Amino acid sequence: MKKTCWTVLFVGLCFAFGGLVSQVTSQNAPQLPVYVAVADVAELIKVHPEFKAKTQALQAKMKAEEDALLAVRKQIEDKQLQLGNSGLVVGSDAHTARLEEIESAMLKLDKDFKSKQRALALENSQILFDTFQDIKREIAIYSETRLVAQVVDIRMFTPNPANPQSVVEDMEQKLVWYNPRLDITAVIANQIYQSKGMAFTPEMQQELRTAAKVQQELQTNAQQRATASAAVPVTMQ
Repeated sequence: MKKTCWTVLFVGLCFAFGGLVSQVTSQNAPQLPVYVAVADVAELIKVHPEFKAKTQALQAKMKAEEDALLAVRKQIEDKQLQLGNSGLVVGSDAHTARLEEIESAMLKLDKDFKSKQRALALENSQILFDTFQDIKREIAIYSETRLVAQVVDIRMFTPNPANPQSVVEDMEQKLVWYNPRLDITAVIANQIYQSKGMAFTPEMQQELRTAAKVQQELQTNAQQRATASAAVPVTMQ
C-alpha cells in the first residue's frame, strides 16, 4: 500500500515538473509573427502552363475516340438497315445469325465506350491531381520562407445583384472578408512559370483574376448603380 502511494506521488511530481518546464519554455520562446494569405486555386489551375497543354491533348484524344466509336456505330446501323432490306425471313437461321452478329457488335460497342470513358476520366483526374500538387508545392515554398501559416482558397469573381447565382456563390464562400493585399495568386502564378523556366507574360497577368481587380470592379459597379439611381426622377405625389 505504501509503495503504491509513493508511485502515485512520483507520477504526480513528474507531471507537475513537466508542466512547469513546458510553461517556462513557452514563456521564454520567441513569439514569431503569423501571417495568412489567400489565393484562387481555380485561377492558378487555369493559367498553369502544363494544365492547358495536357487538357488540349486530352480533348483531342477524346474527339478521336468519339469519332472512332461513332464510325463503329454507323457500321452497325448500316448492317441493321441491310438486314431489314435483305428479304430474309424473320426467325430463319440466316436472319437469326445476322441479328445475333449485330447484337454482339452493339454489346461490344457499349463495353468499349464505357471502358474508354473511364480511361479518359482517370486521365483527366490525373491531370487535375498533378496540377493541384504543383500549385500546392509552390504555395508551400512561398509560405515557408515568409512565415505564412495558412493560405485560404477563395474564388476571385465579382458578384452582381443582376445575377442571383453570383450572389449565392459569393455568400457560400467560407471567407467573408479579406484585405486584397493578402492575395498571392499572381505571385504564385509567376513563381510556377519561373520554376519551369518560362515567363509569365503581361498578357497572362492581364487575364488572371486577382483581389485587386475584383475590388476595382465592385467599386466601379457601385458607382454605376449610384449614378443610375440618382438619374431616376422623383415623382411628387
